[in-house]
Amino acid sequence: MDLEQAGLKKQTIDRFCRQYLQLERDLDYPSSILLREADVQDTLYNQIFADGALDYSPPPRYQLRVLKELMSKIEASIEDWDSHGISDDLMSSLSNLLALSLPSEMTAAQQKSYVTYTPSLLDISSIGSHHSFPSPQITLLESRNLISASGTTGLRTWEAALHLGQFLTTNPSIIRDKTVLELGAGTGYLSILCAKFMAPTMVIASDGSDDVVANLPENFFLNGLQESGVVRAMDVKWGHALVGTEDEHWNGGIPIDVVLAADVTYDKSIIPALIGTLEELVGMFPQIAIYIAATERNRETFNVFLDVCKERHLNVEEINYELPRREDQHGPFYSDQVPIRICRILKSCCAVVKFTTDRWEIQEGKGLVLTWTDAIGVVDIDLAKVTAEGLLRPNGIAKDYSGNSTFAWTPTVDLTPGDYVFRIRDQWSADESPRLAFSTLSARSPQNNVSQDTSNASNGNGSGDDGIGPSTAAGIGVGSTLGGIVLLALVAFLVYRGRQSKTRLGDQEDGEHGAGKQKQKGPQLDIYGSQTQGLVGS
Repeated sequence: MDLEQAGLKKQTIDRFCRQYLQLERDLDYPSSILLREADVQDTLYNQIFADGALDYSPPPRYQLRVLKELMSKIEASIEDWDSHGISDDLMSSLSNLLALSLPSEMTAAQQKSYVTYTPSLLDISSIGSHHSFPSPQITLLESRNLISASGTTGLRTWEAALHLGQFLTTNPSIIRDKTVLELGAGTGYLSILCAKFMAPTMVIASDGSDDVVANLPENFFLNGLQESGVVRAMDVKWGHALVGTEDEHWNGGIPIDVVLAADVTYDKSIIPALIGTLEELVGMFPQIAIYIAATERNRETFNVFLDVCKERHLNVEEINYELPRREDQHGPFYSDQVPIRICRILKSCCAVVKFTTDRWEIQEGKGLVLTWTDAIGVVDIDLAKVTAEGLLRPNGIAKDYSGNSTFAWTPTVDLTPGDYVFRIRDQWSADESPRLAFSTLSARSPQNNVSQDTSNASNGNGSGDDGIGPSTAAGIGVGSTLGGIVLLALVAFLVYRGRQSKTRLGDQEDGEHGAGKQKQKGPQLDIYGSQTQGLVGS
């Protein structure tokens, strides 16, 4: 047998074994010419059926079904029983499986199984000398026969993840030395592929299901990643703010370089929440790269995804990565009947928000008009003090401001002397003003600020054009107030004394005219300005 035939023979056996480990329903058995050969039967036994051959074997019912069909094909391939026969080891394995008390099909369908994938396009030589894999494999515990359970689809690995994984193995620079976040990780196939074989700085496998997140560490363990420190599980619910009210930074302030997501556009009702999370990630990390693989089961659903991306100023750029035919796949194996699209999401606009303020100068008693261009959506404006250690926690000036690229700022808090910078941020980018040196800037309420020209003020003692400095004006104001209070008190005292004198005079006159004698009184004006008629005594 020449080398070419030997290579084809090995490739055929490897393909069958990889399909078996992946629990494929329809396996590509070797040809009858190969199956009747004793060395082929021995290889199959030693690789997948012998005791201890596999760390994580398929479920017994699956083993029995495959082995029975294999034995049937071997028997049918033998034309001369003197020249060929059936392996005693294979016969023994079949007998042992037949003797087992196997669960019913319904019970077996509810159980999780070990599924092993082989990313055949992975270049092992690029991983590094500290790894020694006969062939790269990823083993996961999955519910292969369930589409959904407990409200989640994260119990099995879907085809879009397998296809995106093959794309990444042929483009390893996307992952190498990067911090990676997987959204909707499910079983964690992509996260484990990256962490185990592609030399990232860190991988975060996230999902919105608490059950899925709780199960991820088990799959990390199956792949020897339980103590690596490279991969970890995280709860991320789409559409919810990543940074809570008590958190200053998300992910401990560690930036994300790459976002991966596979089969996350299956339901159009969840797409706005998904895009909202992507939008927030791009806002926090403008240079982020986002790769999404979508199995196009429904064209309408995928169009909803494209439309929402467009509304949120996200440009979806499709990557031309051919879906291989089933017969050309060597692991992992997935259908070639349904199209799978890989997209890269980018900002649709290259514009970056930028300050256009003409005059960066603040004078006593005058505010500052901030102007800017190229903002997408609302903006946040902050003022931060510059220190030797960097910028202090900024003071929020405007939050979610949607004005016409202009904001009139007047200080409402006391600013200590020093250097300050203004910062503006829209949903995609940010800009910073020149450094401004403030010497003495007092706080004023907006309603008490009166614009005045102070361009010629400052004669060394703080006086303005009228020759009255702030301290002098303050003294006059206080003195005037005290004088007014004293004057009002004096007037009140004199009025009180006048009324007392008048009362005593009236009593004296009554005494002179005798008791019971009264005068007729004329019309008089009451305190409300109306006239009352005096009463005449009898």
